[in-house]
Amino acid sequence: TRGWRAIGGINQPRLDLVRRRFTPGLLQRMVAGDDPFRDPDEALLAYAHAWAAVSYFTRLRRGEFADYVKLLGDKQPLRRDSAETRCRDFQRAFGAGPDAIEQHLLRYLATLPARRAPASTP
Repeated sequence: TRGWRAIGGINQPRLDLVRRRFTPGLLQRMVAGDDPFRDPDEALLAYAHAWAAVSYFTRLRRGEFADYVKLLGDKQPLRRDSAETRCRDFQRAFGAGPDAIEQHLLRYLATLPARRAPASTP
C-alpha cells in the first residue's frame, strides 16, 4: 500500500522524499507563509517537510506542539497573520525559530527506520 498505515505512523513516501530532497530554509518559509504549499513545483516537497515536522513535534515536543496548535486555534478564523507574527508565534511556542528547529528535525529524521527493500525472488 502507499502512504502510512496508521495515524501517527511513518508515512514512508513522505519520509523518503524529505530525506532525498531536504531543503534548508523551507521550514522557515512554511512557518512564515503558505507559498510553498501553493507552488505546484514545491507543494509535494512542502507537504513532506510538514509531515516530518509534525512527526518530530508530536513525538519529541508534544507539549510545545499542543501549545502552538492552541495558539493558532485561538486566533480569529480566516484572519491572515503577517510573516513576522507567524514566526513570532512559532518562536514563542518552541523557544527557537524554525531555522534552529531544522537542525533537530534533521537529527530526528536520521533516527527513523529506512524502508526495507523488498525481498528478491529466485
